[in-house]
Amino acid sequence: MHKWHLRYALLTTAMQATAATSATAQTRTPACVPECRTGFTCVNGTCVSRCNPPCLSGEECTEQRQCVLRSELADPSSVRHHDGFYLRLGLGVGYVSAKVTEYQSEGELGPGAPQVGTKGSVTGVAQLGEIMVGGTIPDGPVLGGGAWGVNALSAHYDGETRNWVTDEVAKGASALELTSLSQIGPFLAYYPNASSGLHGMLAPTFVLAKLGAKKDLAFEYDDHSKDGVGWGVVLGAGYDFWIGEQWSLGVAARFQYVSVELGSTEPASTFSAVVPGVLASVTYH
Repeated sequence: MHKWHLRYALLTTAMQATAATSATAQTRTPACVPECRTGFTCVNGTCVSRCNPPCLSGEECTEQRQCVLRSELADPSSVRHHDGFYLRLGLGVGYVSAKVTEYQSEGELGPGAPQVGTKGSVTGVAQLGEIMVGGTIPDGPVLGGGAWGVNALSAHYDGETRNWVTDEVAKGASALELTSLSQIGPFLAYYPNASSGLHGMLAPTFVLAKLGAKKDLAFEYDDHSKDGVGWGVVLGAGYDFWIGEQWSLGVAARFQYVSVELGSTEPASTFSAVVPGVLASVTYH
């Protein structure tokens, strides 16, 4: 009889354990596979936002169940930080101040006429433009290539002019047609503080120049525009103001210098100019 009671007790215990295991299996929460990402939790096998109500577009739910802008959670080294790809577009106004020495080509000289050069100055307000593309050396400067343009729509010439009828040289003044400079070359830009907008820039350049024809023919001679090539340099300094995670608007002072040979005369006709100016710019960096 004692043995029968012992067997009954063991059987009862086993049945209770089995029932408890079955109940636990029935109430166990289904797992989420794969695991839910940050900001979500698993409920009945489904990932749902930890934040209630759910976060708006552009926001992220944190482990503390708070909705925060994704831009605030991004790596600060890539947001409003001057690094990586660099693109800059600029437009502004400047002032051309140039010196010109012109000689005649061989076919323009009369029989026995001496080769005498004429000298003068060119001045005028000009439109400035620039485009620069490059990349940033880690924790260093920006390296790339660019183009810088100058268009003097109403420049003024003041100096010596030659009368092709009498071959005499006299003083005079004249308006000029479009006088333009195009500078192309590599550049180096540097931001002392990558999170700030203060920067400087230097670029040695190849130059294409066009000296416009004189409009006032009071000295009774025909004149035409002259093209030339040479070298130059562009210097700049300014400040960019952040308007987005990577975009900024800025203002900069720019200084350009060019030295050009015009045409193919002997001696060479020369054109040298300085162009200070101010530009507004938009930069992706």
